[in-house]
Amino acid sequence: MRAWQKWLFRGGAALVGVVGAVVLVAVAAEEGPLVGAAHDEAPDVRAYAAAEKKLVEHFGVDVREHTVTLNEPALRVHVLELPGAGTPVVLLHGGGSMLAGWMPLVPHLKGRHLFLVDRPGCGLSDGFDYVDVDLRRHAVDFVTGVLDGLGVQRALFVANSMGALWSTWFAIEHP
Repeated sequence: MRAWQKWLFRGGAALVGVVGAVVLVAVAAEEGPLVGAAHDEAPDVRAYAAAEKKLVEHFGVDVREHTVTLNEPALRVHVLELPGAGTPVVLLHGGGSMLAGWMPLVPHLKGRHLFLVDRPGCGLSDGFDYVDVDLRRHAVDFVTGVLDGLGVQRALFVANSMGALWSTWFAIEHP
């Protein structure tokens, strides 16, 4: 594992956003993961939030923003909801990405009830220290907690990479 990967997995914050042809990359070298007020007040996080807002405006979709507070794992999760019909669809991104990566797909799913979720340490969700964590247990607890926090009893998943793995682990335990 490279030094930057060790740093990132130990809680460094890397935020990436795309607005039109502009790419926003902000990196914070903090001791431990950014959480709570320290997370929200960090200039990098504020800049990313502004970029995400512009991206949502660019695609012309109306979203409801949610912060779901989980007990296990203990963190706050950033979720965008697009109200619509039918069984809710949860879009769960892969590693090193964020919910904003789904925005080009969202207009094609118009009319569906969508939840775009930032995984821990990504986008506007709190950071998380993955060292010595049972990743499968963490993933299932995370997805379960997010769905419970949103009041979603049943959902379809659209996911890629690590998000697909987490969705699969969740589905195995909660068919």
